[in-house]
Amino acid sequence: MACDEFESRMPRNNGKRIAEVFFDKKIIEQWGSGVRRMFKEAKAPGLPEPEIIEVGMRVRFIVHLAESIAVQPESKEIKGILDIPQQQAEIPPDS
Repeated sequence: MACDEFESRMPRNNGKRIAEVFFDKKIIEQWGSGVRRMFKEAKAPGLPEPEIIEVGMRVRFIVHLAESIAVQPESKEIKGILDIPQQQAEIPPDS
């Protein structure tokens, strides 16, 4: 899915209050700006465009890196988050 198509399909009302809080806390700049920035930042060094894949009611973003990085979890919480993709890979489809 292209960036423009994704942005045109994003619901604007869902989580409006959450978005306002994130904006006030300077976690986000504006609604949707991160998606546009991902595409722009990938284009500059010549990386492939990020992939946006619909998976049921969810959306998966695949961002290609210029080089591999090793992530060292600093807490149990971060380790748990990093283990999620592996756990999901072990779940058979249609379960």
